Amino acid sequence: METEKRYSATSFAFYAVDENNQLTSVLTTLPQSNDEDLKKTIEQRLSRGSVFTGSGQIVTVDLGIEPANCYFCLLAANEGIETNQYVVCFITECDRGLDSFRNQLDQHALKIESIIKDTLKEEIKSAVKPLLDSWYRDCLLFIVECVKILGKDIKYVIYNAVGNGQISVDTDDKQFENDIEKFHSSCTLSALLSTTSESSESSDTSGSLIDLNPEPHTKTKRIVDILCVTYKSKQVSFSHQSCTDFCERWAQGLLEKFAYSLAEESEINPINLKTISETFKLKTIQDMNTLKRIVKEAELDFYALYRSQIFVRNSGNSQILLMHAMNEEQNTEAMTILKLLEQKSTSAPVA
Repeated sequence: METEKRYSATSFAFYAVDENNQLTSVLTTLPQSNDEDLKKTIEQRLSRGSVFTGSGQIVTVDLGIEPANCYFCLLAANEGIETNQYVVCFITECDRGLDSFRNQLDQHALKIESIIKDTLKEEIKSAVKPLLDSWYRDCLLFIVECVKILGKDIKYVIYNAVGNGQISVDTDDKQFENDIEKFHSSCTLSALLSTTSESSESSDTSGSLIDLNPEPHTKTKRIVDILCVTYKSKQVSFSHQSCTDFCERWAQGLLEKFAYSLAEESEINPINLKTISETFKLKTIQDMNTLKRIVKEAELDFYALYRSQIFVRNSGNSQILLMHAMNEEQNTEAMTILKLLEQKSTSAPVA
């Protein structure tokens, strides 16, 4: 007996929405039974008024055989036409969580929306199909491709990104340029650095993220040098090779997971690589949180100054931590302490 066809890790569905919030399939790679199950789930959410145009959501849905992870977004078309809303869905296995790629998925959905708004209704199907077909490659696999091509040198891109620097790519390979720009963006700390001052007040007890201001009011904001990456004839070169021990460990974690997956599995799951990056990003924020707390204590306690020196030297990431701390608007005494720590951090780690 023939096995029932099921959804794959790269499935998608694209629906037109009528005035009664009923969906009509325009394009889908789902088997019919799975497609009907997904439509019912989305229709229920539409009828409850919990779905808003341009705001993507990620849910676990029951597609009959087993749960699936689904990103869906309600898209607006031009007003005054019969169908002025569509829903795009990207579906994968439940263990391939899509949450960590939400930014890339949102950007991909917006590209589809822009096409819808500039295309006649009868041509929408053919116009959006290339983007639907490429969603998994464009939104998830960029991290796999960057690790594969850059190897251990990916640490230079990580360092620049964690330092909230800028990257310039010189290449004839547009796909590589897109991949490395997405990877660089996914490693930056901008979103985590924009938390409010209220969150820092409870950081000592709840472990919440520090409120470092991404746009300090200082005129001499310190940033890392722009990183120029050249990729031609399958060879990669960098304008400079700045890095820290911490960023090297980050890169090594990605390489080890990549090598293990290549040896043990039929394919490399980008979720596993993204999880490693998110773990190192969180560790950076936690270290910055610790540094700010110790520096505040050091304004009144000489021993706290010694402890902050030990912490910074042994962090393996002193340049990045101190740069972000000094970019935040500080009082004179705190800035003096940070500059002292910067001077001392170049010597050997304290035991």
